[in-house]
Amino acid sequence: MMAEQWLFNIVNNAFQNRDPYETIYMTVRGEPVLVRMRDGDTQNTEKILSLAGEPLTITSQDLLYAQTMTAQEKRHFAPHTPSWEIRLAAANDSGVPPIYWYLVHDGQIPGHAYGVGFHAPTRTITSYFGRRGFTDSLPPRDDWFELAGPSGMAGLTTLHNMAQEPRWSNSTPRFLLLADGKLWKIDLAKKQLKALFDCPQAFRIGQAWRILNELPSLSPDADQQSANSITPLDGLVREPESLIIVNQQTGEQTRYPLPAELSDQMLSAALLPDGQLVLIAQRDWSDGEQHIVWLKPSGEIAKQQTVRRKTRYTSPSLTWLGWQYAISAPLPLANAGYALAFAPRGLIEEDKAATYAQALAIVLQKTWTSILVILSLSVVAAVLTYRRHRRFGLPNASAWAAFAFLFGIFGWIAYRFHRTWPVLEECPACHQPSPRDREDCLDCGKAFPPPALKGIEVFA
Repeated sequence: MMAEQWLFNIVNNAFQNRDPYETIYMTVRGEPVLVRMRDGDTQNTEKILSLAGEPLTITSQDLLYAQTMTAQEKRHFAPHTPSWEIRLAAANDSGVPPIYWYLVHDGQIPGHAYGVGFHAPTRTITSYFGRRGFTDSLPPRDDWFELAGPSGMAGLTTLHNMAQEPRWSNSTPRFLLLADGKLWKIDLAKKQLKALFDCPQAFRIGQAWRILNELPSLSPDADQQSANSITPLDGLVREPESLIIVNQQTGEQTRYPLPAELSDQMLSAALLPDGQLVLIAQRDWSDGEQHIVWLKPSGEIAKQQTVRRKTRYTSPSLTWLGWQYAISAPLPLANAGYALAFAPRGLIEEDKAATYAQALAIVLQKTWTSILVILSLSVVAAVLTYRRHRRFGLPNASAWAAFAFLFGIFGWIAYRFHRTWPVLEECPACHQPSPRDREDCLDCGKAFPPPALKGIEVFA
């Protein structure tokens, strides 16, 4: 599987689109702008444009990157056990020496999690925390946080260091956690924990930029401060029909009714000084059409604008995915896994097909050419294996042919080099090549003549 994934990634990267792409950012003053970038060895900003396409004189220091929050998942199948990278979240308390704090998810659905702190230099445990606060010992399981949803801690905390050691300190060592139908505020430096309010319908927690009415004044000798460093972040709680802005310092909250047309969209947000919420909405990462909505606290849309952009992410077609799997893993087993299971499941989860039969029909219509090529190569591998096995007079030729068919070219290579093969010599009687690991010819059954005497033999 690892080799297959490695080859798949190589093929995918070889054909990846390297053209410039565009992303909507917010400026430090709350204005949406279009940023054109090129993806190479590093990401390079080429232009910053207004939504009307006019070049702006601002720099990347003036930009606030979008913190996108996904919509509620629609699941048609039983969820898988969450992977490790979404079962761990980490933070640095900015102390001297620092304490590395981890939220640890138990991998269940629904899941439970607790916090544990490690003294960074000695890597020893300092303390734990659960719903009842910070303790010196592991809290009992009844005291762990209950986390809804099938995706571990993804989207349920404002911590970003998923499954990574938090070596870099954060100026604000606190975070928000969505658990037990409540929003929790956890301050790691002060070792304080507080449930801010009940929100049983909430399914995502993120952050929104709070645009300042006036920017901090700088002395003439001071360096320019980046927009990210001077703009505070508020918590953003998402419910099916509303968004809740939460001041992370005071716990104050404001609820914004969410228009129905945005309920299934990915969203990023910024809070303007006049109380309006600027939302950037898109269907998915590959969507080239984004909607910018200025939302009043009443839920009324004050203004909206649609922007069409060049995307970095493009959803590959089923045909192309079929060829990717065929090139990276040219064997029927892998191709069957994609065509019969993976691809139909994806179509159903994306609501592009209602039933498995309908999804399978779509997949086969799009991928029959790559399937035919793989089957043809596998038939050739099976025939070559069967003929070689019979040529050397070995048993179980059909079994080896089936092996080569299932594993395609890799099966043929494995068969061809899994052993040392005997030498083939022409039979003097029937003139057919025959393996010399036996006394008689494989074709005519006559004994091979003894080797000619050279006059140097010694007979006892």
